[in-house]
Amino acid sequence: MLWLDDMTRARAIKALLASAGLGYLWSAEGPTNLARQPGTSEKLTLEERIMLSAAWALWDGSGTLRITDLVCVDERWLDATVSLVMAFGTGQGAIEAWIAEHETPTLGRRANLPSDGTHAA
Repeated sequence: MLWLDDMTRARAIKALLASAGLGYLWSAEGPTNLARQPGTSEKLTLEERIMLSAAWALWDGSGTLRITDLVCVDERWLDATVSLVMAFGTGQGAIEAWIAEHETPTLGRRANLPSDGTHAA
């Protein structure tokens, strides 16, 4: 995991957190100031705290996540977290594929439209 560049790691973690409605805690560069503020996690639900802890564990190893914590989260969040961990263990190509599958399209684009904005026939 140490070989992974910060930008790719940040994109993957942001997509993971966005799946739990927490994308605002991460940016393309890494954790936001809010994510770094002491007390932020106390304002979150148990499931959200677990997801934020998973994000920190993937970012720099500082999260307090235990594997058993993951059984407490929504099945979709569990699937996203486990599949991302597997991608991290597999390599850059697997992580890029995970991001492509999980990253929210940018505003102004619909997921089902080609990048040039034209409608498919």
